[in-house]
Amino acid sequence: MANAELTLQAIGDAEKLVETLRLAAEKAEEKLSLARLRLREQTQEGVGNEFQGLKCAVQELDDVLLKDVGGKIHSDGRWPLIIDPSGQAATFLRYRDTNYLNTLNPNDMNMETIRLALLGAIRYGKPVVFDMMEVNMFDAVTRQLEGIESGLAEAILSKQILQNERYLSLVRATDGPEYSQTEFQATRIGNFKLFVVTKRQQPSEELLQILLPIQVILAKCSL
Repeated sequence: MANAELTLQAIGDAEKLVETLRLAAEKAEEKLSLARLRLREQTQEGVGNEFQGLKCAVQELDDVLLKDVGGKIHSDGRWPLIIDPSGQAATFLRYRDTNYLNTLNPNDMNMETIRLALLGAIRYGKPVVFDMMEVNMFDAVTRQLEGIESGLAEAILSKQILQNERYLSLVRATDGPEYSQTEFQATRIGNFKLFVVTKRQQPSEELLQILLPIQVILAKCSL
């Protein structure tokens, strides 16, 4: 009995130690992310303003896109347009926890596929990615969204889709119990993101106005 109590005590102590180390690691990671943000801002002070948007290195995609360290994407209010001729940002996002859609793939551009990608991203709190590759497919994406539901494109761009349970209009009776009204949680809905990715160095002026341009470069850079 005594040995069992000692074993339980040892397990409890080990669990507390693991939790302490985990919290310390999270704080250290947060400090590192903020330090990288300050470095990007300091570097930007000497850079011209010809590019109206954000810049980040490939190595900083997690901080800039997924964590939004410094809240720059949130404060701008627009969804990101990721400008990356190298294609590395698309690869990064494809292998993260995202609902990734290649707009040149007819299967991915199917209206039902898009609907489920959006609905799942909102339900589970993750990004949905429209990868346009080298082609401006934004009008085609907009048409598909309007085909799903009139006014859907504007509702997504304005983020109204996330307010007052507007997203429930995407739910169909065949979607299953995981998409019932009570399954949508505010914390997860708040983690929804929309990313549009292009390999074109010079996107259309319309895209640069509708979305927040984020230029990805291969070397260390600044926001």
